[in-house]
Amino acid sequence: MRIEVVAAVTSREWSANLDCDEGTTVREIFELAKQLDAFADAPLADADGFSVWGEQVDLDHVLCAGDRVEILRKLRQAPMDMRREHAKDGATK
Repeated sequence: MRIEVVAAVTSREWSANLDCDEGTTVREIFELAKQLDAFADAPLADADGFSVWGEQVDLDHVLCAGDRVEILRKLRQAPMDMRREHAKDGATK
């Protein structure tokens, strides 16, 4: 079966399609991705979780054909704090 694996930071995105066996877990696909040249400079050590099609899953989640596994990273700032900061900056201009 074919699985897409993606990771992203503010200015860069990594993506690869992997062929794997039925019953493959997120943990196994993550280990495969770490071995790919496509992810050589991706910050995979900073992974803070995983999601499949936007829904957070654990490492033992069994994947289905066509799934998109997203490697999540820690946020540098909470989204609400970012919006407040942008609103404050906009009000002073």
